[in-house]
Amino acid sequence: MSFPEESASQPGISFHWTAEERQYLLPLLRHLDSGLARRLAEIPPHQEMTLTKREFLDFCAFLSAEVVLQSDPTTSQALLALLDRVQGVVDGETPDPSRTLRGTPSRDGLREAEGIDELFLELVKMVSEDPELGRQKFGDLVIPENDLPVVEQIPGLLPALRAKLRKKNRIFTLGEVVNLIVAIQSARELPEFAKSERLDAMSEFLDFQIQPLLMDLMSELEREARREARARLPKPRPTKQLYQFKITLLDTDPVVWRRILVKDGTLDDLHRHIQRAMGWDELHPHEFVIRKKHYANPDILEEQFDEDKCEDSTRTLMSAVLPATNRKFSFQYEYDFGDCWLHEIEFEGRRPIDPDVKYPKCIDGERACPPEDCGGPRGYQALLDDYEEVTADLAGVGLEELGGDFDPFLFSPPAATKAMQKRHRRSS
Repeated sequence: MSFPEESASQPGISFHWTAEERQYLLPLLRHLDSGLARRLAEIPPHQEMTLTKREFLDFCAFLSAEVVLQSDPTTSQALLALLDRVQGVVDGETPDPSRTLRGTPSRDGLREAEGIDELFLELVKMVSEDPELGRQKFGDLVIPENDLPVVEQIPGLLPALRAKLRKKNRIFTLGEVVNLIVAIQSARELPEFAKSERLDAMSEFLDFQIQPLLMDLMSELEREARREARARLPKPRPTKQLYQFKITLLDTDPVVWRRILVKDGTLDDLHRHIQRAMGWDELHPHEFVIRKKHYANPDILEEQFDEDKCEDSTRTLMSAVLPATNRKFSFQYEYDFGDCWLHEIEFEGRRPIDPDVKYPKCIDGERACPPEDCGGPRGYQALLDDYEEVTADLAGVGLEELGGDFDPFLFSPPAATKAMQKRHRRSS
């Protein structure tokens, strides 16, 4: 926003508001400078009002903050349209009371935004649609102690924000960050701040801090949008089939394996069954590779989930990827991309459902699952070698390195079944 080089007190910026805009604004004027608030309150609808440059900047900063802080979407949209219109007056456009916001606020706009200014503008537009965003915690901002007096003199800061600047362990909301940025940018147009090197440096310093936070927020909003879109999709309906699988943890010697019975469900259900049957703790990402196709949970992989290369395991049924007959069929399951625990999953066919048996069920297996984060197959083998050496000398010594009371020979199908069924009840 740029102005002609008039003094801060010289009138010259004129516009008017509609009856509807005035109705929305009157209850909010208490947050504005009292003198300007009284002037605005006295101006009836459609009557031209003329503000000084400083008053206009203060008014724009006030509108920007209120757009973000409003809980009512209708009020927020009305204020944003007014802000867009009055800023158009400065840009040389004809004031038009019927003017609406240019462009539709969208997460696509965030994705395409280049630089802090465009990204910031798109977020302001989004908040006008979703006022809850304005109350979202944004984090702390570092403001050097010797710069606080300069920042506190800036017109347009909300009283609550001005008070928070002096507090320690402060957490700003997105709305407060919007208010702070708009107020600083607007103040730089005023003669008393125009040549303030400290304010220029502060503005650049805040941009440096805010941009990565805005990018993180953008990513979170995109993830949330994808989650909401998936939640609106109809849930897949499983068949009434019962499947038998043998799970073999590759590159272990002696081999760690399990045999389980599970009803049809999503591949994500199968993931949870495998985790509990094996003894894993669901601490790391995972994926299935079935007939060269990759399946994973997009909520877990987040940015690493490529929709062009990966299918959604939360919406893919076992019955959709298993053979229609009982012929043997195997595929791969990987857990923990750091330790790279590869499992071979063998489909051993369909089994009749016993009405007196609860499923899922582990019916067989050997040896305990390796401890989490032990370094993959090589790290696990090194731990087993240490275990054999220690137990040969003093039983029980050195077991903390293997996860406390870890016993590589210990496995109980009933205990695994209990863990599987408990986890299944939680996810149902």
